[in-house]
Amino acid sequence: MKKKDILINESRIVAVVNAVNAARERRDYPFDSAALHPPEEKFVGWLKEHDDSVFATNALFLLTTMVFADNSETFFRIKLGNKSKFQENAWIFDVQKALSSPKTEEAATAYFTPGYNRVAIDDWRHNCQVISDQYKGDIHNFFSECDDDALKVVQVLENNAKVPGKPGLRRYGHKLARMFVGWTQLYGLHDFKNVDKIGIPVDFHVVALLRQTGGILFSDPTPKDIVGKEVVNPLMMRLCVENKWKPTTVSENLWQVGSKGCNNLEHQRCPIAHLCYRMMSREQLDTKGLFDPADTGRWLTRRERIKFRDGVVWLFDPNSAK
Repeated sequence: MKKKDILINESRIVAVVNAVNAARERRDYPFDSAALHPPEEKFVGWLKEHDDSVFATNALFLLTTMVFADNSETFFRIKLGNKSKFQENAWIFDVQKALSSPKTEEAATAYFTPGYNRVAIDDWRHNCQVISDQYKGDIHNFFSECDDDALKVVQVLENNAKVPGKPGLRRYGHKLARMFVGWTQLYGLHDFKNVDKIGIPVDFHVVALLRQTGGILFSDPTPKDIVGKEVVNPLMMRLCVENKWKPTTVSENLWQVGSKGCNNLEHQRCPIAHLCYRMMSREQLDTKGLFDPADTGRWLTRRERIKFRDGVVWLFDPNSAK
Protein backbone atom coordinates (compact mmCIF):
# COMPACT_ATOMS: atom_id res chain seq x y z
CA MET A 1 0.00 0.00 0.00
CA LYS A 2 1.30 3.45 -0.92
CA LYS A 3 1.25 6.80 0.83
CA LYS A 4 -1.47 8.11 -1.49
CA ASP A 5 -3.84 5.33 -0.36
CA ILE A 6 -3.86 6.49 3.27
CA LEU A 7 -6.92 8.58 4.10
CA ILE A 8 -6.43 11.57 6.39
CA ASN A 9 -9.12 13.27 8.45
CA GLU A 10 -7.41 16.41 9.71
CA SER A 11 -10.37 17.76 11.66
CA ARG A 12 -10.53 14.48 13.55
CA ILE A 13 -6.83 14.63 14.41
CA VAL A 14 -7.19 18.23 15.59
CA ALA A 15 -10.09 17.16 17.82
CA VAL A 16 -7.99 14.34 19.31
CA VAL A 17 -5.02 16.59 20.09
CA ASN A 18 -7.24 19.31 21.55
CA ALA A 19 -9.02 16.75 23.75
CA VAL A 20 -5.74 15.34 25.02
CA ASN A 21 -4.26 18.79 25.64
CA ALA A 22 -7.39 19.85 27.52
CA ALA A 23 -7.26 16.72 29.68
CA ARG A 24 -3.72 17.58 30.70
CA GLU A 25 -4.72 21.13 31.62
CA ARG A 26 -7.56 19.76 33.78
CA ARG A 27 -5.27 17.05 35.18
CA ASP A 28 -7.77 14.39 34.22
CA TYR A 29 -6.72 10.77 33.69
CA PRO A 30 -4.07 9.86 32.65
CA PHE A 31 -2.58 13.25 33.55
CA ASP A 32 -2.65 12.84 37.32
CA SER A 33 -0.06 14.51 39.54
CA ALA A 34 2.56 11.84 38.82
CA ALA A 35 2.02 11.96 35.08
CA LEU A 36 2.60 15.71 35.02
CA HIS A 37 6.24 14.79 35.52
CA PRO A 38 7.47 12.83 32.48
CA PRO A 39 8.59 9.28 33.34
CA GLU A 40 12.19 9.97 32.34
CA GLU A 41 12.51 13.15 34.43
CA LYS A 42 13.69 11.51 37.66
CA PHE A 43 16.20 9.27 35.88
CA VAL A 44 17.70 12.20 33.96
CA GLY A 45 17.99 13.98 37.31
CA TRP A 46 20.11 11.10 38.58
CA LEU A 47 22.35 11.42 35.53
CA LYS A 48 22.77 15.15 36.15
CA GLU A 49 23.72 14.57 39.79
CA HIS A 50 27.13 13.51 38.48
CA ASP A 51 27.69 17.22 37.81
CA ASP A 52 29.20 16.31 34.48
CA SER A 53 27.22 17.28 31.39
CA VAL A 54 29.40 15.00 29.26
CA PHE A 55 28.52 11.94 31.37
CA ALA A 56 24.83 12.86 31.53
CA THR A 57 24.45 13.46 27.79
CA ASN A 58 26.52 10.42 26.80
CA ALA A 59 24.43 8.33 29.19
CA LEU A 60 21.13 9.66 27.86
CA PHE A 61 22.31 8.93 24.33
CA LEU A 62 23.22 5.32 25.12
CA LEU A 63 20.06 4.84 27.17
CA THR A 64 17.66 6.00 24.47
CA THR A 65 18.11 2.88 22.32
CA MET A 66 16.76 0.76 25.17
CA VAL A 67 13.42 2.62 25.38
CA PHE A 68 12.33 1.20 22.03
CA ALA A 69 10.75 -2.00 23.33
CA ASP A 70 8.80 -0.48 26.24
CA ASN A 71 6.50 2.42 26.80
CA SER A 72 8.28 5.11 28.81
CA GLU A 73 6.10 4.59 31.87
CA THR A 74 7.11 0.95 32.24
CA PHE A 75 10.71 1.58 31.29
CA PHE A 76 11.58 4.45 33.63
CA ARG A 77 9.24 4.04 36.58
CA ILE A 78 9.24 0.26 36.88
CA LYS A 79 12.38 -1.09 35.23
CA LEU A 80 14.73 1.77 36.12
CA GLY A 81 12.98 3.24 39.14
CA ASN A 82 15.51 2.04 41.75
CA LYS A 83 18.21 4.64 42.39
CA SER A 84 20.51 2.25 44.25
CA LYS A 85 20.44 -0.14 41.31
CA PHE A 86 21.25 2.75 38.98
CA GLN A 87 24.21 3.80 41.12
CA GLU A 88 25.55 0.24 41.06
CA ASN A 89 25.36 0.17 37.27
CA ALA A 90 26.22 3.79 36.45
CA TRP A 91 29.62 2.69 35.12
CA ILE A 92 28.04 1.17 31.99
CA PHE A 93 27.03 4.72 30.97
CA ASP A 94 30.63 5.92 31.28
CA VAL A 95 32.10 5.51 27.80
CA GLN A 96 35.66 4.70 28.87
CA LYS A 97 34.65 2.35 31.69
CA ALA A 98 32.22 0.53 29.41
CA LEU A 99 34.94 0.05 26.79
CA SER A 100 37.51 -1.20 29.29
CA SER A 101 35.28 -3.84 30.88
CA PRO A 102 34.64 -7.28 29.33
CA LYS A 103 31.37 -7.48 31.30
CA THR A 104 29.62 -4.43 29.87
CA GLU A 105 27.12 -6.37 27.75
CA GLU A 106 26.39 -8.75 30.62
CA ALA A 107 25.81 -5.88 33.06
CA ALA A 108 23.65 -3.92 30.60
CA THR A 109 21.53 -6.99 29.91
CA ALA A 110 21.00 -7.59 33.62
CA TYR A 111 20.15 -3.94 34.23
CA PHE A 112 17.73 -3.36 31.36
CA THR A 113 16.33 -6.92 31.11
CA PRO A 114 15.53 -6.35 27.42
CA GLY A 115 13.06 -8.47 25.47
CA TYR A 116 13.22 -8.59 21.70
CA ASN A 117 15.20 -5.34 21.88
CA ARG A 118 18.22 -7.13 23.32
CA VAL A 119 19.91 -6.59 19.94
CA ALA A 120 20.44 -2.98 21.06
CA ILE A 121 22.87 -4.31 23.67
CA ASP A 122 25.06 -5.55 20.82
CA ASP A 123 25.57 -1.97 19.63
CA TRP A 124 26.20 -0.50 23.10
CA ARG A 125 29.96 -1.08 22.95
CA HIS A 126 30.08 -0.02 19.30
CA ASN A 127 28.43 3.33 20.06
CA CYS A 128 30.77 3.85 23.02
CA GLN A 129 33.71 3.20 20.69
CA VAL A 130 32.42 5.72 18.14
CA ILE A 131 31.91 8.37 20.84
CA SER A 132 35.43 7.70 22.13
CA ASP A 133 37.26 7.55 18.80
CA GLN A 134 35.38 10.04 16.62
CA TYR A 135 34.10 12.50 19.21
CA LYS A 136 36.83 12.40 21.88
CA GLY A 137 34.52 10.75 24.40
CA ASP A 138 31.94 13.53 24.24
CA ILE A 139 28.68 13.32 22.26
CA HIS A 140 28.55 17.13 22.30
CA ASN A 141 31.33 17.09 19.71
CA PHE A 142 28.95 15.21 17.42
CA PHE A 143 26.43 18.01 17.90
CA SER A 144 29.12 20.57 17.05
CA GLU A 145 29.97 18.62 13.89
CA CYS A 146 26.30 19.06 12.94
CA ASP A 147 26.47 22.82 13.69
CA ASP A 148 24.27 22.28 16.76
CA ASP A 149 21.38 21.92 14.33
CA ALA A 150 18.72 19.47 15.51
CA LEU A 151 17.65 18.79 11.92
CA LYS A 152 21.18 17.76 10.94
CA VAL A 153 21.63 15.61 14.05
CA VAL A 154 18.41 13.72 13.36
CA GLN A 155 19.27 13.26 9.70
CA VAL A 156 22.73 11.83 10.41
CA LEU A 157 21.40 9.47 13.07
CA GLU A 158 18.50 8.28 10.92
CA ASN A 159 20.67 7.61 7.88
CA ASN A 160 22.89 5.31 9.91
CA ALA A 161 20.23 3.74 12.10
CA LYS A 162 20.17 0.05 11.23
CA VAL A 163 22.79 -0.59 8.57
CA PRO A 164 25.01 -3.49 9.71
CA GLY A 165 28.70 -2.77 9.46
CA LYS A 166 28.41 1.01 9.18
CA PRO A 167 31.07 2.74 11.28
CA GLY A 168 28.91 5.55 12.69
CA LEU A 169 26.43 5.73 15.56
CA ARG A 170 23.76 3.06 15.24
CA ARG A 171 20.13 2.29 16.13
CA TYR A 172 18.74 5.85 16.24
CA GLY A 173 15.92 5.72 13.72
CA HIS A 174 13.00 8.05 13.18
CA LYS A 175 11.53 7.79 16.67
CA LEU A 176 14.65 7.44 18.80
CA ALA A 177 16.63 10.19 17.08
CA ARG A 178 13.86 12.71 17.76
CA MET A 179 13.29 11.42 21.26
CA PHE A 180 16.96 11.83 22.17
CA VAL A 181 17.26 15.33 20.72
CA GLY A 182 14.02 16.37 22.41
CA TRP A 183 15.10 15.07 25.81
CA THR A 184 18.57 16.61 25.48
CA GLN A 185 17.02 20.02 24.81
CA LEU A 186 14.26 19.67 27.40
CA TYR A 187 16.61 18.85 30.26
CA GLY A 188 19.16 21.53 29.45
CA LEU A 189 21.96 19.21 28.34
CA HIS A 190 22.45 20.99 25.02
CA ASP A 191 20.96 23.93 23.17
CA PHE A 192 20.01 23.02 19.59
CA LYS A 193 18.89 25.15 16.69
CA ASN A 194 15.70 24.14 14.85
CA VAL A 195 14.61 21.77 17.60
CA ASP A 196 10.95 22.64 16.96
CA LYS A 197 11.31 21.62 13.32
CA ILE A 198 12.25 17.95 13.75
CA GLY A 199 8.71 16.74 14.35
CA ILE A 200 7.48 14.41 17.04
CA PRO A 201 8.75 10.90 17.80
CA VAL A 202 6.08 8.92 15.97
CA ASP A 203 5.78 5.41 17.38
CA PHE A 204 3.13 2.70 17.64
CA HIS A 205 1.25 4.55 20.38
CA VAL A 206 0.83 7.78 18.42
CA VAL A 207 -0.19 6.00 15.22
CA ALA A 208 -2.59 3.75 17.14
CA LEU A 209 -4.34 6.77 18.67
CA LEU A 210 -4.87 8.32 15.26
CA ARG A 211 -6.11 5.04 13.81
CA GLN A 212 -8.43 4.27 16.70
CA THR A 213 -10.06 7.66 16.39
CA GLY A 214 -10.40 7.70 12.60
CA GLY A 215 -7.71 10.30 12.01
CA ILE A 216 -5.87 8.06 9.56
CA LEU A 217 -7.38 5.14 7.66
CA PHE A 218 -6.12 2.54 5.23
CA SER A 219 -7.60 -0.71 3.97
CA ASP A 220 -4.45 -2.80 3.49
CA PRO A 221 -1.47 -3.70 5.71
CA THR A 222 0.97 -0.79 5.40
CA PRO A 223 4.69 -0.55 6.32
CA LYS A 224 5.29 1.42 9.49
CA ASP A 225 7.81 3.73 7.80
CA ILE A 226 5.22 4.88 5.27
CA VAL A 227 2.67 5.55 8.00
CA GLY A 228 5.00 7.13 10.54
CA LYS A 229 7.76 8.87 8.60
CA GLU A 230 6.07 9.77 5.33
CA VAL A 231 2.55 10.56 6.55
CA VAL A 232 2.12 11.18 10.28
CA ASN A 233 5.31 13.10 11.07
CA PRO A 234 5.04 15.81 8.37
CA LEU A 235 1.28 15.99 8.93
CA MET A 236 1.69 16.56 12.67
CA MET A 237 4.40 19.16 12.10
CA ARG A 238 2.11 21.13 9.80
CA LEU A 239 -0.84 20.85 12.19
CA CYS A 240 1.37 22.04 15.06
CA VAL A 241 2.22 25.18 13.08
CA GLU A 242 -1.35 25.81 11.94
CA ASN A 243 -2.84 25.30 15.40
CA LYS A 244 0.04 26.90 17.31
CA TRP A 245 0.75 23.72 19.24
CA LYS A 246 4.17 23.11 20.74
CA PRO A 247 5.46 19.88 19.12
CA THR A 248 7.11 18.60 22.30
CA THR A 249 3.88 19.10 24.26
CA VAL A 250 1.81 17.32 21.61
CA SER A 251 4.30 14.47 21.56
CA GLU A 252 4.34 14.08 25.34
CA ASN A 253 0.55 14.26 25.65
CA LEU A 254 -0.23 11.79 22.87
CA TRP A 255 2.39 9.41 24.16
CA GLN A 256 1.10 9.67 27.72
CA VAL A 257 -2.37 8.58 26.59
CA GLY A 258 -1.18 6.01 24.08
CA SER A 259 1.38 4.34 26.31
CA LYS A 260 -1.30 3.56 28.90
CA GLY A 261 -2.71 1.00 26.50
CA CYS A 262 -6.38 0.49 25.86
CA ASN A 263 -8.89 -1.93 27.33
CA ASN A 264 -12.54 -1.90 28.27
CA LEU A 265 -11.76 -1.01 31.90
CA GLU A 266 -9.76 2.11 31.07
CA HIS A 267 -11.80 3.17 28.06
CA GLN A 268 -14.54 4.95 30.01
CA ARG A 269 -12.15 7.40 31.65
CA CYS A 270 -9.90 7.95 28.64
CA PRO A 271 -9.94 11.62 27.50
CA ILE A 272 -10.56 10.58 23.88
CA ALA A 273 -13.19 7.90 24.59
CA HIS A 274 -15.83 9.98 22.81
CA LEU A 275 -13.67 10.00 19.68
CA CYS A 276 -12.48 6.39 19.78
CA TYR A 277 -14.24 3.55 17.96
CA ARG A 278 -11.88 0.57 18.12
CA MET A 279 -8.66 -0.84 19.54
CA MET A 280 -5.39 -2.07 18.00
CA SER A 281 -2.83 -4.59 19.14
CA ARG A 282 0.68 -4.56 17.72
CA GLU A 283 0.89 -8.15 16.48
CA GLN A 284 1.47 -7.40 12.80
CA LEU A 285 3.75 -4.49 13.59
CA ASP A 286 6.00 -6.69 15.68
CA THR A 287 6.07 -9.65 13.30
CA LYS A 288 6.17 -7.95 9.91
CA GLY A 289 6.70 -4.23 10.49
CA LEU A 290 3.16 -3.52 9.32
CA PHE A 291 0.17 -1.61 10.57
CA ASP A 292 -2.72 -3.91 9.70
CA PRO A 293 -6.30 -2.55 9.65
CA ALA A 294 -7.59 -6.07 10.32
CA ASP A 295 -5.65 -6.18 13.58
CA THR A 296 -8.31 -4.75 15.87
CA GLY A 297 -9.90 -5.50 19.18
CA ARG A 298 -12.97 -4.05 20.86
CA TRP A 299 -16.31 -3.71 19.07
CA LEU A 300 -15.55 -5.46 15.77
CA THR A 301 -16.68 -8.99 14.98
CA ARG A 302 -14.48 -11.43 13.10
CA ARG A 303 -16.63 -11.01 9.98
CA GLU A 304 -16.29 -7.23 10.17
CA ARG A 305 -12.52 -7.52 10.58
CA ILE A 306 -12.30 -9.70 7.48
CA LYS A 307 -14.39 -7.22 5.51
CA PHE A 308 -12.19 -4.37 6.67
CA ARG A 309 -9.03 -6.27 5.81
CA ASP A 310 -10.27 -7.20 2.35
CA GLY A 311 -11.41 -3.68 1.60
CA VAL A 312 -15.02 -4.76 1.07
CA VAL A 313 -16.37 -1.95 3.19
CA TRP A 314 -15.12 0.95 5.26
CA LEU A 315 -16.46 0.41 8.74
CA PHE A 316 -15.90 4.06 9.56
CA ASP A 317 -16.50 6.89 7.12
CA PRO A 318 -13.76 9.48 7.72
CA ASN A 319 -15.90 12.16 6.10
CA SER A 320 -18.59 11.68 8.72
CA ALA A 321 -16.29 12.26 11.70
CA LYS A 322 -17.00 15.49 13.51
